[in-house]
Amino acid sequence: MVKAFKPNVYLKTTCPNSFKFYLFLAESGILKNFKIIRCNPELEAEFEEMNVFLAKATGKSPAYPMVEYHPGEYLSDSDRLIDYYSVREGVSEIGMPALQYYRNEFFPSMVDMDAQPVKSA
Repeated sequence: MVKAFKPNVYLKTTCPNSFKFYLFLAESGILKNFKIIRCNPELEAEFEEMNVFLAKATGKSPAYPMVEYHPGEYLSDSDRLIDYYSVREGVSEIGMPALQYYRNEFFPSMVDMDAQPVKSA
């Protein structure tokens, strides 16, 4: 009997888009269908090793989050991944208040905060 392929999800621990996709997976109830691989830039050697692996596997510089959705086939871009798995799994973002809050309130406020000039003391 052939074991079903469980997609590998590569999440960069410091990436807001990785968090957004993880939040989607958790809130939609489909997280259990994936193998989560946390890529932590603070663990420099391991992180670089993972980047080299993903670059070889995809033929380009890794972008997080990234999903190996079929053996040897990869997708990235959090919004594209959310759209893909919303359709594939038959889930709607409408019933995901945490994801909606993150997209519409929290994330834009963080972008605005980063755009503000730093005040000197």
